[in-house]
Amino acid sequence: MYQPDFPTVPFRLGLYPVVDSVEWIARLLDAGVRTLQLRIKDKRDAEVEADVVAAIELGRRYDARLFINDYWRLAIKHALTAFIWARKTSKQLT
Repeated sequence: MYQPDFPTVPFRLGLYPVVDSVEWIARLLDAGVRTLQLRIKDKRDAEVEADVVAAIELGRRYDARLFINDYWRLAIKHALTAFIWARKTSKQLT
């Protein structure tokens, strides 16, 4: 089965926090973190959709790498490949 490679990272990622809320994403982006993951467990898509959208928008605003775990369908729905790279996606959509 063919599996495409993930995009390469041209530099060290540094701190890579995995957080469960948009509030933490905003705080960490304000602090200078540019690679992070939103990981909310055990909720339905409808319960987290607004958070996924808000996280994607923050990732775009800060030109960050945002990984969205567990809710990849929502990530695709709202930003194509946001679950892999928010930065790359925001540039693809402009």
